[in-house]
Amino acid sequence: MRDLIREYISFLRVEKGLAGNTLASYGRDLAKLQGWARLHGRELQALGRVEMSNWSKWLICEGLSARTVARSISTARGFFNYLLRDGFIKEDPMSGIGSPQRVQSLPAHLTFEELERLFGAVAVETPESVRDRTILELFYATGLRVSELIKLKVGDIDRERGLLFCQGKGSKQRCVPIGRSALLWLQRYERARATLMQGQPASYILFVLSGGRPMSRQTIERRYLTCLAAYTTPYVRHPPDAARSRFALRSDITWPQRSCNDAIIYTHDRATSS
Repeated sequence: MRDLIREYISFLRVEKGLAGNTLASYGRDLAKLQGWARLHGRELQALGRVEMSNWSKWLICEGLSARTVARSISTARGFFNYLLRDGFIKEDPMSGIGSPQRVQSLPAHLTFEELERLFGAVAVETPESVRDRTILELFYATGLRVSELIKLKVGDIDRERGLLFCQGKGSKQRCVPIGRSALLWLQRYERARATLMQGQPASYILFVLSGGRPMSRQTIERRYLTCLAAYTTPYVRHPPDAARSRFALRSDITWPQRSCNDAIIYTHDRATSS
């Protein structure tokens, strides 16, 4: 029997260029749908509107958040559109299936005191701590996602123009201005990075562990979740991707810069003192 989920995920990877974390999330959602279908004696391609309506109601009864239910339904809708287009099914079982409305709320932001404690939490005494402080500065200055940060290469930083180039969602490259404080820390990190490389073969990855190994998303989350939990209020104790939005909300937009495709791009800047 053909593995339709795997084929769909492969299609999204090749044709849509979606990130690995997004693909993994889609795969988990579809695996749960497949498990539910088989529990009711059905395969995915045999599900109809009645079954999908019951499934959407089941998601809500499971106590999942409106966001999670909406994401699961969106994933299923994309999957069945793919099956319909490629001739695996003749009717769309998601037709008429709506998503729950999500309550939009403003995210919390870091207070000035929390921000100062957070940056002061990293005692800059070792190459590792210089790297960690530089990452914090970049999170604050640019609002990068963790998945974008770990892919940064040395050549992605244009110091003369104060710009950073990164690969975002859908493998699209974007251009982000960097504030003065982050640029100073990137310059300081150059020496620390040379020490961390320890004579290893040249690596193009910007942020590395001891021995020149690239940092993983899990490593970032372990280090910075601990830091956030210790120096911010409980409401802000979230992984780096949540913290970066709070940085952006709290920080002052100090200067616009015209760059890339002649669009005005804004950046955040802190005092240049360490």
